Amino acid sequence: MKRPLGVTLLAVALAWVALGGLGLGLVSPVFAEVGVPWVLYRVAGLTYGTSALVAAVGLWKLTPWAHRAFQVWMASVLIAGSLPLLTGRAAAQAWGMLPVGWALLLAVLLPLAAYVRKSVQAAA
Repeated sequence: MKRPLGVTLLAVALAWVALGGLGLGLVSPVFAEVGVPWVLYRVAGLTYGTSALVAAVGLWKLTPWAHRAFQVWMASVLIAGSLPLLTGRAAAQAWGMLPVGWALLLAVLLPLAAYVRKSVQAAA
């Protein structure tokens, strides 16, 4: 079966964001200078980048595990996206924005996950 255009675009986008996540993981010690817990950012960046890369490969090849890899990447998006709100200087005031941010992210990611599941099942 031919790979759908949407899956191709999503795989390419995930490969690009994987580079960003891995880059963040590599340069995160720079954050120590501004008082940010850089070890958390390093772990989050490397996890985000690695999970995005695995999901990109799974989607590109339309493997049966691509949907699960995409879900793992989604979880890393939520965790990594929460770090600035949880560790920033205004973290106490920002806690109320965390559910709003998660809701916005999930409003975009859940339909994408459904599309990935449907595409992977159709390819099987």
